[in-house]
Amino acid sequence: MILSSLSTIFLLLLAGSYSNALQLHPRVNERLARALLAETYIDTPGTPQDLCGNSTFEAVDHEGPLQYDCEYLMNITEHNPDGFWMAGDFGRDGTAWAEFTRLRSCGIRVRRTDGQGGDVPFGDQDVVDLMNSVLTEFSVGDRLPTVQGQMTCSKYTSRAAVEWQIFNV
Repeated sequence: MILSSLSTIFLLLLAGSYSNALQLHPRVNERLARALLAETYIDTPGTPQDLCGNSTFEAVDHEGPLQYDCEYLMNITEHNPDGFWMAGDFGRDGTAWAEFTRLRSCGIRVRRTDGQGGDVPFGDQDVVDLMNSVLTEFSVGDRLPTVQGQMTCSKYTSRAAVEWQIFNV
């Protein structure tokens, strides 16, 4: 029964029926929405994970995601502070983008800029901070530009210099 409910919620999320999925089980919906692409690790329930340092911000085009979708992703992440993502699979040369979370049109991806391999830790508080800054600085109308920047993220012994991007999925 639980597997059937989770499958139904997941299919509703992929189809964009977020309100229907929320009615089935709000907490599961929020976690699935946050973890559609990369594995999410629950570290300290109820405690935001801030794993990345200060960032630069630059609008790179005007074809970005819908503002509402990014606000919703930020709110879901902010109200469920308990984990982090390990983004990886940067391609053979280590420079490909690795998308680690998305909600409808709003996606976040990273790529390493330090020439190293291995996964990149990205905390839930980092997502909230980036989204909040992008929404504050770049919101005009109902669509955001594609915005990217650079920062360093670390967790345990994993440290990575990365370029991140909030983009239209």
